[in-house]
Amino acid sequence: MKMPAAILIGATVLSFVLTSTVCAGPLEDAHEADARHDYATALGIIRPLAERGNAVAQNELGDMYYEGRGVPQAEAEAVKWYQRAALQGIPAAQHMLALSYEYGTGLVRNDAEALKWLRRAAEQGYGASQHRLGEMYEKPWRWGEKIGITQDYVEAHKWFNLSAASGEPGGAMVRAELERQMTPAQIDEAQRRAAAWKPKPGR
Repeated sequence: MKMPAAILIGATVLSFVLTSTVCAGPLEDAHEADARHDYATALGIIRPLAERGNAVAQNELGDMYYEGRGVPQAEAEAVKWYQRAALQGIPAAQHMLALSYEYGTGLVRNDAEALKWLRRAAEQGYGASQHRLGEMYEKPWRWGEKIGITQDYVEAHKWFNLSAASGEPGGAMVRAELERQMTPAQIDEAQRRAAAWKPKPGR
């Protein structure tokens, strides 16, 4: 099953922004080639780096396989590279791995694994993961099935608050909508938790 387009687009944009700010040299050349749709050049730079263990390149290669840029679209191959990058603490890869587990794209659906990787990325400050985690706490079921998390409006509000602060589109809007279902005490507690939150190092 494909991931919802809005989730995938937001994650892809954030992934590019994140990796663009931490890459230099060859990966910058790869980004420039990718931007002008010269995927063969981009792939020729990224693949050797990924194979040598460069976590950012591994995430980029995962994106190329997921989207079919310069290679045949292959979700299982994308997931392989996302897993390698996720294990090295790249939040964009952790987010995509979480969604792959959640929606069964390239992996057998596993809500526990989805939550684990989503939380790791969210705890690093990755806005798309913070937003999705907020959605899960607000409505902890999918297609009528529970997803292994207890409904908690306070936690949902906290994560929406943090995603809004990180610039994630829609965070402020859904936070305001959720507040209509919360007591003033719940809102105060959610705001306290958000104010006390600090990002954790990549893991």
